[in-house]
Amino acid sequence: MAAPLENVEARIARKAEDILALLRATTPQKLRTLKPLDQLKQELIKKLTGPKEPPAHPSVGPLTETERGALNSGGFHLDRTFPRRGKSEFEQLVEHSLNVEAAATRLGVNASRIRQRLIAGTLYGFKRGGRWVLPRFQFARRSIVSGLENVLPAIQNLTLHPVAIQRWFLTPQSDLSVDNGAPMTPLEWLREGHPPADLTALLRSL
Repeated sequence: MAAPLENVEARIARKAEDILALLRATTPQKLRTLKPLDQLKQELIKKLTGPKEPPAHPSVGPLTETERGALNSGGFHLDRTFPRRGKSEFEQLVEHSLNVEAAATRLGVNASRIRQRLIAGTLYGFKRGGRWVLPRFQFARRSIVSGLENVLPAIQNLTLHPVAIQRWFLTPQSDLSVDNGAPMTPLEWLREGHPPADLTALLRSL
Protein backbone atom coordinates (compact mmCIF):
# COMPACT_ATOMS: atom_id res chain seq x y z
CA MET A 1 0.00 0.00 0.00
CA ALA A 2 1.31 3.45 -0.90
CA ALA A 3 2.23 5.75 1.99
CA PRO A 4 -0.15 8.70 2.65
CA LEU A 5 0.93 11.86 0.88
CA GLU A 6 1.52 13.77 4.12
CA ASN A 7 3.91 11.05 5.32
CA VAL A 8 5.85 11.21 2.06
CA GLU A 9 6.07 15.00 2.29
CA ALA A 10 7.29 14.79 5.88
CA ARG A 11 10.02 12.33 4.91
CA ILE A 12 11.09 14.56 2.01
CA ALA A 13 11.22 17.56 4.37
CA ARG A 14 13.45 15.68 6.80
CA LYS A 15 15.76 14.64 3.99
CA ALA A 16 15.87 18.23 2.77
CA GLU A 17 16.95 19.41 6.23
CA ASP A 18 19.69 16.78 6.25
CA ILE A 19 20.91 17.97 2.85
CA LEU A 20 20.89 21.62 3.97
CA ALA A 21 22.90 20.73 7.06
CA LEU A 22 25.42 18.92 4.87
CA LEU A 23 25.67 21.91 2.54
CA ARG A 24 26.25 24.30 5.46
CA ALA A 25 29.18 22.14 6.55
CA THR A 26 30.68 22.10 3.06
CA THR A 27 33.51 24.47 2.18
CA PRO A 28 32.84 27.25 -0.39
CA GLN A 29 35.39 25.69 -2.73
CA LYS A 30 33.50 22.38 -2.84
CA LEU A 31 30.14 24.12 -3.15
CA ARG A 32 31.30 25.76 -6.35
CA THR A 33 31.78 22.31 -7.90
CA LEU A 34 28.18 21.23 -7.23
CA LYS A 35 25.36 21.58 -9.71
CA PRO A 36 22.95 24.48 -9.04
CA LEU A 37 20.17 23.48 -6.66
CA ASP A 38 17.50 24.31 -9.25
CA GLN A 39 19.14 21.93 -11.70
CA LEU A 40 19.34 19.17 -9.09
CA LYS A 41 15.68 19.71 -8.24
CA GLN A 42 14.62 19.49 -11.87
CA GLU A 43 16.62 16.31 -12.40
CA LEU A 44 14.97 14.74 -9.36
CA ILE A 45 11.49 15.73 -10.53
CA LYS A 46 12.24 14.30 -13.98
CA LYS A 47 13.33 10.97 -12.49
CA LEU A 48 10.24 10.78 -10.27
CA THR A 49 7.67 11.79 -12.89
CA GLY A 50 9.22 10.93 -16.23
CA PRO A 51 8.59 7.77 -18.30
CA LYS A 52 10.07 4.63 -16.83
CA GLU A 53 12.44 2.59 -18.95
CA PRO A 54 11.35 -1.01 -19.41
CA PRO A 55 13.28 -3.54 -17.33
CA ALA A 56 16.20 -5.39 -18.82
CA HIS A 57 15.18 -8.35 -20.96
CA PRO A 58 14.77 -11.35 -18.63
CA SER A 59 16.90 -13.66 -20.75
CA VAL A 60 19.73 -11.87 -22.52
CA GLY A 61 22.07 -14.81 -22.53
CA PRO A 62 22.65 -17.77 -24.85
CA LEU A 63 19.56 -19.83 -25.72
CA THR A 64 19.08 -23.21 -24.09
CA GLU A 65 18.30 -26.24 -26.24
CA THR A 66 14.73 -26.22 -24.91
CA GLU A 67 14.30 -22.56 -25.94
CA ARG A 68 15.75 -23.24 -29.38
CA GLY A 69 13.35 -26.14 -29.95
CA ALA A 70 10.33 -24.14 -28.84
CA LEU A 71 11.24 -21.17 -31.05
CA ASN A 72 11.89 -23.34 -34.10
CA SER A 73 8.49 -25.00 -33.73
CA GLY A 74 6.84 -21.57 -33.49
CA GLY A 75 8.30 -20.24 -36.74
CA PHE A 76 11.40 -18.52 -35.33
CA HIS A 77 13.87 -20.73 -37.16
CA LEU A 78 17.26 -20.92 -35.53
CA ASP A 79 18.83 -23.71 -37.55
CA ARG A 80 21.08 -21.23 -39.40
CA THR A 81 23.68 -19.87 -37.00
CA PHE A 82 26.71 -17.64 -36.99
CA PRO A 83 30.04 -19.46 -37.24
CA ARG A 84 30.82 -20.75 -33.77
CA ARG A 85 34.52 -20.05 -33.48
CA GLY A 86 34.96 -19.08 -29.86
CA LYS A 87 31.86 -16.88 -29.55
CA SER A 88 28.19 -17.78 -29.21
CA GLU A 89 25.55 -16.42 -31.55
CA PHE A 90 24.31 -14.14 -28.80
CA GLU A 91 27.80 -12.81 -28.08
CA GLN A 92 28.27 -11.99 -31.75
CA LEU A 93 24.89 -10.27 -31.87
CA VAL A 94 25.91 -8.05 -28.95
CA GLU A 95 29.36 -7.37 -30.42
CA HIS A 96 27.98 -6.21 -33.78
CA SER A 97 25.13 -4.13 -32.35
CA LEU A 98 25.08 -0.38 -31.68
CA ASN A 99 24.92 1.45 -28.39
CA VAL A 100 22.65 4.46 -27.85
CA GLU A 101 25.29 7.01 -28.86
CA ALA A 102 26.25 5.16 -32.06
CA ALA A 103 22.59 4.78 -33.03
CA ALA A 104 22.01 8.49 -32.42
CA THR A 105 24.95 9.40 -34.67
CA ARG A 106 23.74 7.08 -37.39
CA LEU A 107 20.21 8.50 -37.37
CA GLY A 108 21.30 12.11 -36.90
CA VAL A 109 19.42 12.62 -33.63
CA ASN A 110 20.43 13.02 -30.00
CA ALA A 111 20.77 10.14 -27.57
CA SER A 112 17.63 11.10 -25.64
CA ARG A 113 15.57 10.61 -28.80
CA ILE A 114 16.96 7.08 -29.19
CA ARG A 115 15.98 6.26 -25.60
CA GLN A 116 12.49 7.66 -26.20
CA ARG A 117 12.04 5.40 -29.22
CA LEU A 118 13.33 2.38 -27.30
CA ILE A 119 10.78 3.03 -24.58
CA ALA A 120 8.02 3.60 -27.15
CA GLY A 121 8.93 0.38 -28.95
CA THR A 122 9.68 1.94 -32.34
CA LEU A 123 13.31 0.87 -32.03
CA TYR A 124 14.37 -2.55 -30.82
CA GLY A 125 16.92 -2.93 -28.06
CA PHE A 126 17.64 -4.85 -24.90
CA LYS A 127 19.71 -4.21 -21.80
CA ARG A 128 23.11 -5.83 -21.37
CA GLY A 129 25.18 -4.89 -18.34
CA GLY A 130 22.82 -1.99 -17.67
CA ARG A 131 23.29 -0.51 -21.16
CA TRP A 132 21.07 -0.55 -24.22
CA VAL A 133 22.08 -2.80 -27.12
CA LEU A 134 20.49 -2.10 -30.53
CA PRO A 135 20.91 -4.89 -33.12
CA ARG A 136 22.05 -3.70 -36.55
CA PHE A 137 19.42 -5.55 -38.58
CA GLN A 138 16.91 -2.73 -38.04
CA PHE A 139 19.11 0.00 -39.52
CA ALA A 140 19.42 1.12 -43.12
CA ARG A 141 22.26 3.52 -44.01
CA ARG A 142 21.04 6.62 -42.19
CA SER A 143 17.59 5.52 -41.11
CA ILE A 144 15.50 2.67 -39.80
CA VAL A 145 14.27 0.13 -42.34
CA SER A 146 11.06 1.66 -43.71
CA GLY A 147 7.94 0.33 -42.01
CA LEU A 148 9.84 -1.44 -39.24
CA GLU A 149 8.60 0.94 -36.55
CA ASN A 150 5.08 -0.42 -37.23
CA VAL A 151 6.18 -4.01 -36.69
CA LEU A 152 8.50 -3.77 -33.68
CA PRO A 153 5.82 -3.12 -31.03
CA ALA A 154 4.08 -6.37 -32.03
CA ILE A 155 7.24 -8.47 -31.86
CA GLN A 156 8.40 -6.94 -28.58
CA ASN A 157 5.09 -7.85 -26.98
CA LEU A 158 6.08 -11.50 -27.47
CA THR A 159 9.05 -11.07 -25.05
CA LEU A 160 11.30 -13.20 -27.24
CA HIS A 161 15.02 -13.73 -26.85
CA PRO A 162 17.06 -11.19 -28.90
CA VAL A 163 18.61 -13.98 -31.00
CA ALA A 164 15.14 -15.26 -31.93
CA ILE A 165 13.99 -11.76 -32.91
CA GLN A 166 16.99 -11.18 -35.17
CA ARG A 167 16.64 -14.62 -36.71
CA TRP A 168 12.97 -14.06 -37.49
CA PHE A 169 13.73 -10.89 -39.41
CA LEU A 170 16.54 -12.58 -41.36
CA THR A 171 14.81 -15.92 -42.12
CA PRO A 172 12.59 -16.45 -45.22
CA GLN A 173 8.98 -17.05 -44.19
CA SER A 174 6.75 -19.28 -46.28
CA ASP A 175 3.85 -16.80 -45.90
CA LEU A 176 5.88 -13.93 -47.37
CA SER A 177 6.00 -14.32 -51.14
CA VAL A 178 4.66 -12.49 -54.16
CA ASP A 179 3.05 -14.30 -57.11
CA ASN A 180 4.16 -17.67 -55.73
CA GLY A 181 7.77 -16.56 -55.80
CA ALA A 182 10.49 -17.53 -53.38
CA PRO A 183 9.75 -16.84 -49.69
CA MET A 184 11.12 -13.55 -48.47
CA THR A 185 12.56 -12.54 -45.12
CA PRO A 186 10.56 -9.97 -43.12
CA LEU A 187 13.30 -7.40 -43.74
CA GLU A 188 13.21 -8.05 -47.50
CA TRP A 189 9.43 -7.71 -47.37
CA LEU A 190 9.71 -4.24 -45.87
CA ARG A 191 12.58 -3.11 -48.08
CA GLU A 192 10.58 -3.95 -51.19
CA GLY A 193 7.73 -1.80 -49.99
CA HIS A 194 5.21 -4.43 -48.93
CA PRO A 195 2.74 -3.63 -46.13
CA PRO A 196 4.09 -3.86 -42.56
CA ALA A 197 0.61 -5.02 -41.53
CA ASP A 198 1.31 -8.37 -43.23
CA LEU A 199 4.15 -8.93 -40.79
CA THR A 200 2.13 -7.98 -37.71
CA ALA A 201 -0.62 -10.35 -38.87
CA LEU A 202 1.95 -13.10 -39.28
CA LEU A 203 3.25 -12.48 -35.77
CA ARG A 204 -0.24 -12.65 -34.30
CA SER A 205 -0.74 -16.05 -35.91
CA LEU A 206 2.31 -17.61 -34.26
